Order: sequence, then structure tokens, then C-alpha cells
Amino acid sequence: MEASQFVKIFLNSLFMSVLTFLTLLSMLLIYSLMLGDVEEKTYEFGMLRALGLQHKTLMGYLLLQALSFSIPGLLCGLYVAFLLNSIGAYIIGDFAGLDVD
Repeated sequence: MEASQFVKIFLNSLFMSVLTFLTLLSMLLIYSLMLGDVEEKTYEFGMLRALGLQHKTLMGYLLLQALSFSIPGLLCGLYVAFLLNSIGAYIIGDFAGLDVD
């Protein structure tokens, strides 16, 4: 196996490990934000239910709130990841003397 192939496989494994870690971290962050928000508003949700708000409507509100946390974060994260990947691929490719795909 050529040295360049070894470096490519090593970097691919390293980046996938970092990506997995960051994905788990972002999932934990979204869970924490939602848990904190629901705990803060438990009394308000109870009052709304007591005033006649249907369970479906409340769940729809919570789903909408979860999406408002996750979708902008996902879009910003993908954009930043694309930029950092492009810069990193150029720097590593230039350093190693490899043609980056």
C-alpha cells in the first residue's frame, strides 16, 4: 500500500470519528435545550391544557419549537462544515502533495 493511500485512509477515519462525536454532541445540545424549555413552561402548558388546549395542538407546538431549534443549527452547521472541509482538504492536499477530489 502506498503511503498516500495510508494517509488518506487514516484521515478519513479520523474525520469520521470527529464527525460522529460532533453529531452526538449536537444531539445532546438540542435535547438539553428542549428539556430546559419544557421544564420552564410546564406550568404554562398545564394552564393551556386546563383552558381547553388539545393534546395534539400542544404536541404540534413542541414539535415546531424543536424544529426551530434544529433546522437553523443544521443549516449553519452544514455550511460551516463545507467551508472547513474545503479549506482543510486544500491545506492537507497541498502539504501531502496529493490531488484532492
